[in-house]
Amino acid sequence: MAAPLGLFSVLAFALLLAASSVTSHNAQEGFSYSGAKGPSNWGHLSSKNSACSNGKTQSPVNVVKNQTVLSKSLTPLIRDYHPVNATLVNNGFSIAIVFEEEVGVLMVGNKNYSFKQMHWHTPSEHYLDGAQ
Repeated sequence: MAAPLGLFSVLAFALLLAASSVTSHNAQEGFSYSGAKGPSNWGHLSSKNSACSNGKTQSPVNVVKNQTVLSKSLTPLIRDYHPVNATLVNNGFSIAIVFEEEVGVLMVGNKNYSFKQMHWHTPSEHYLDGAQ
């Protein structure tokens, strides 16, 4: 069943208000998405972030379309979700919806992943052909 338009409008408005109240919380966190505290320097900002310098597959990721390879072994994603109560969170560098109850699972192959929260970063941490 589709959500009523009014409910969608309320949620969209709440997200807009939350996003507009963002302060420079990133500075308090010790990182940024550009400049001296940007992604290329994250691993050097704190010993807690060393994986950002030593790792090979962490954010940000640049997906280059003409270098991607389709895996024929991929199977469809199976979603099994149901409505639950949730909390909208603005931590200064992302907007998140944290689910207060079990919302369901995403099945990938033979593994189930519980859906706990979803969040959006602005600006995006990832790139598609070099564009953020």
